[in-house]
Amino acid sequence: VVAPAPGESMAAAERRTKAAIPWSPIIANETWLQRTRADAAASLADGHCSGRGILSVQLPYQFYPKASDCVPSDRRYNLEECANQRTPKCRCFPGFTGPTCSVRMDKSPGLHKC
Repeated sequence: VVAPAPGESMAAAERRTKAAIPWSPIIANETWLQRTRADAAASLADGHCSGRGILSVQLPYQFYPKASDCVPSDRRYNLEECANQRTPKCRCFPGFTGPTCSVRMDKSPGLHKC
């Protein structure tokens, strides 16, 4: 989620971020920024995700199913992807994994490291 610098517009922040990391999906949306900040504060206050992630729903990246695709009668319907997108769970910070983000990827020999 893009966070504009003081005095910067969301559109300008999106352009700046996309130029810095062109391979990464970008969410430039004030509503999602507010939700992510609220979820992060609640996760920290409630002790969720080992302090290494945010308990939240999946961000609406362009390549994830849209709400209209998550209707069982639609041919694009994928129950697992649709449920994953809408179920709050720990979304780990880089370098951590596991259901509660308690596994350090650099200390676990069997995990893929990007």
